[in-house]
Order: sequence, then structure tokens, then C-alpha cells
Amino acid sequence: MCLQSPIREVKLSIDDVMNPQDFKEVRERVRSLLSPGDYLDFTGGRKAISAAAALAAREAGAHLVSTAVDQDTYARMNEVMMRIAKGEDVDPCNLLANGRTIVFF
Repeated sequence: MCLQSPIREVKLSIDDVMNPQDFKEVRERVRSLLSPGDYLDFTGGRKAISAAAALAAREAGAHLVSTAVDQDTYARMNEVMMRIAKGEDVDPCNLLANGRTIVFF
């Protein structure tokens, strides 16, 4: 079964957290987009950005999700996310056929 939920990409003005202000900017930006009960996958990406996003999720009352996937599946997921970012209509179901998702409440 595929969980049908919207996937949203968060655009940041920075590529990495280089100072405390950058960390605060990431946390506040992500926090502004979350509502209680939302899910945030903090897997992958830069460690400091993932940490700021995880803190924002906890502040918002959102659930944290971590997904362990093999490299082939990870590459497929990146390709699909790029297609979604371009505005293509993509079915995200079955992307994690070889993965395992852990939800933290």
C-alpha cells in the first residue's frame, strides 16, 4: 500500500549551515511549513540541516521519519524528487521497495 501524502520540497537560501544564524534560519523556515501531525523525513542531506529540521519538527508537533535505503533505491528517489521539482506528475509509490521507514512519535 502506498501512503498518499503530499511531498513538499523546502527551498533554502543556503547550501549548508556555516554559523548559528544559518542553523536558526533553517529551523525557522522548516518550522513555518509544519503543522502538528505532519511527517518530516530528516534522512540524508547535510547533518546540520537535518538536525535543524528535526528540531523544527519536534517544536511543531510533527512526526520524525528516518528511512534506510540501499544505494540503488536512493538514486531512484533522487531522480524522482528532481522530476517532482521540475513540475512533472510523478507517482511516488513503491520507491521504497527495498527500504525500511522508521517513524518517531
